[in-house]
Amino acid sequence: MLKDFRLAQYRFHLLPREPIFLPAYNKGNTLRGAFGSVFKRLSCVDPHACATACRLKDRCPYGQIFEPAPPEGAERLSKNADIPRPFVIRPPLETTTRYDPEHPLSFDLILIGKAIEYLPYFIVTFRELGNIGIGAKQGRFDLQEISALDLSGQTAGIIYRESDALVRNLPSSFSYKEVSSSIPSRTPARITLRFLTPTVIKADGQIIQRPEFHQIIKRLRDRVNSLAYFYCDETLEMDHKAFGQKAEQVISSRADFHWEERSRYSRKQNLEHELSGFVGEGTYEGTLDEFLPLLLLGQHVHVGKYAVWGNGWYEIRGE
Repeated sequence: MLKDFRLAQYRFHLLPREPIFLPAYNKGNTLRGAFGSVFKRLSCVDPHACATACRLKDRCPYGQIFEPAPPEGAERLSKNADIPRPFVIRPPLETTTRYDPEHPLSFDLILIGKAIEYLPYFIVTFRELGNIGIGAKQGRFDLQEISALDLSGQTAGIIYRESDALVRNLPSSFSYKEVSSSIPSRTPARITLRFLTPTVIKADGQIIQRPEFHQIIKRLRDRVNSLAYFYCDETLEMDHKAFGQKAEQVISSRADFHWEERSRYSRKQNLEHELSGFVGEGTYEGTLDEFLPLLLLGQHVHVGKYAVWGNGWYEIRGE
């Protein structure tokens, strides 16, 4: 269904120079916020006009990555004032709050489509951030190494090492077609989706706490469609209505979800933001052939709100 959709997944290894104190939860939000602040300072030519009136936004690395907006002349999805960011920061699931030279910190970065070419900006920004520090006491670190990951999450090569400060131009991205090729020859009639981080999905204006299959797959379809359009120059060519109707025929045979309360404080806006969502497992049965490619892709790009800092992360288990 998608010819040009590509993504790349990297693992950043940070070696603390001194203790780094991070929250037990929402580490992705801390990493994203610290990254965004330094990235803006390094690359934005007019920080005050960035969000509203910057004339260079369609060419500025910060505008393209961190505060994207529909480009002029966009024929589809042009009403999306807040389009999805083309990256996901996937933090460790551990609840560790202290990192030091004996306990380094690693996290994954997923870049989508055109954002892959901006990897050097992430490297430069995190190197600079290491001199400034992150966390409650601004713990400093060295960007020790960056690995490229394959579809299964295994190391496929070393992109960057702090010891020589070289960025290696290794083929590290994979396509939607490659993701789809991992579908087993015999499509399972039952799958379990295990949600690892809080997931926020709305249906008919309501936040869902025990998701049905069609609610998940419709939201994932819309997210992938937006990412494909804005960053890969294509769209999901399908009958969206018929797709949704077929999804509604897939039944939930087991639901083991619970609601996890989370929040974050924004110093910029002086507001407390609600980040609660459902976690747990759901088992779904039916004709799943048409949905598996999107579900496999969703394991990498996540689903729902706040995916950019790791929410909406799930794994698939066939049965």
